[in-house]
Amino acid sequence: MTEEREQRRVSRRTIAKGAAWAVPAVPLAVATPAYAQSGCVPTLRFDPGSCRCTGEGQNDKDYFVRICNTGTQCPDTDGTLYVSIRAATGQNEKLYDTAIAVPVGGCSAVVKFQSDNSSSNLRFYYGATAAEANALDNPNYVTVDAPNDCNKPPEGVTPLGTCIQG
Repeated sequence: MTEEREQRRVSRRTIAKGAAWAVPAVPLAVATPAYAQSGCVPTLRFDPGSCRCTGEGQNDKDYFVRICNTGTQCPDTDGTLYVSIRAATGQNEKLYDTAIAVPVGGCSAVVKFQSDNSSSNLRFYYGATAAEANALDNPNYVTVDAPNDCNKPPEGVTPLGTCIQG
C-alpha cells in the first residue's frame, strides 16, 4: 500500500508545469499598420521588362527591375507603397538595400542591383513607409516569380537591362 501511495504522488516539477499553463496570458499591445489590420494585400508585380542576368554557379547576378502596383490603395499609404525586395529562401535576405517607392496604379523607377541569390521566387515586403517595408519583423509580403533572364525575354518584351558577359 505504501508503494501505491508513493506512485500516486505528484512531483513538484509536474505541479510547476501545470501552474505555468494555468497563468493567464497577458495580451501585448503592438501597433499594427492600418493596411495590416484592414487585410489590404496590394497587387504587386514586376514590370514585364524586369530581368536578371542569371550567370553560372554562385556568381553575382545583375537584376534590372521595376515594381508595379496595379491600383491597390492601402490605408495610410498616401498613394505610395514602399517595397523591400528579399529572397524567398533562407533568412529572407534583402536583395536591395533601400525600400522602393511604388505609386498606386503605377510603377517604380528602374532599380539595378546585384545578388548571388538565384531563387525562382522573391518576396516584396511592403509598408506605408520605407522603414516599415525594411523592418526585419515586417509580416506583410507577397511572393512573386523572379524576373526572366535578360538574354531570353518573352516575345515582344524589351528587357530593362543588358547582361555583360565576363
